[in-house]
Amino acid sequence: MASPLRFIFSHAVFVSLGAAALTFETCILAACAPGLSMLMVFFLTLSAYNFYILVCSYAENGKFIWSQHGSHALIIFLSVLPVSYCLFHRPECMPYLLAAAVFTLLYILPRTWMLPRRTLLNKGYLKTILLASTWTGVTLFVPVAGHGPHALSVAVALLPLRFCFMLILCIIFDSRDVSVDAIKGLNSLATDVSSRQLHVIMHGVFVLYFVSVAFMPGSPVRLAYWSTGAVSYFLFRLSLKKQGYYFY
Repeated sequence: MASPLRFIFSHAVFVSLGAAALTFETCILAACAPGLSMLMVFFLTLSAYNFYILVCSYAENGKFIWSQHGSHALIIFLSVLPVSYCLFHRPECMPYLLAAAVFTLLYILPRTWMLPRRTLLNKGYLKTILLASTWTGVTLFVPVAGHGPHALSVAVALLPLRFCFMLILCIIFDSRDVSVDAIKGLNSLATDVSSRQLHVIMHGVFVLYFVSVAFMPGSPVRLAYWSTGAVSYFLFRLSLKKQGYYFY
């Protein structure tokens, strides 16, 4: 039982389900059909994260080891068909996907040998902002693409809230990886600032999140986002102590 569960986490299946769930949330609030959007975002996230794993492995080892990473390559290959099917039926999503691809490449480039260490892209805070921005953009604007100005206005209204939420999650994972990133000479927001400064930043983001919730229409919606924020803060506090693999 442990092996399939570890596969789900190590091959970004769980992460991709999270992206699909955020897409579903946007569809519900914007009154859009969720089917193709969820399918597209799931497989795009799945392929992007597995591609990132392959790039990191190649950068560290100087070669591709099929026995270790063949499954990642296979997932990328198998994701092409459902993404192509979704794009055939929803070509209006293409501009948002191209923007997401650019952000993803900018995020990945510092992990390769193609950039000198002293470049803007190697700034840790930029890495964190790029990742949060990509998640925000894809899960907000892909679902509403082609659904008219009302749906687009809903996505724009959700923008600060979704960005703050994704930034919170990114900082939590940055904090987890700070020791490993320091050893490998990689930068993130957590490696660029002190622990005290990181806590100040995190609490500032939480304040912005809860302020954004206050402007959301409808008590049930506000209650749902308040609950999400409270759970996120609880997880943040737990992440300050050493946790195991499955916690993250």
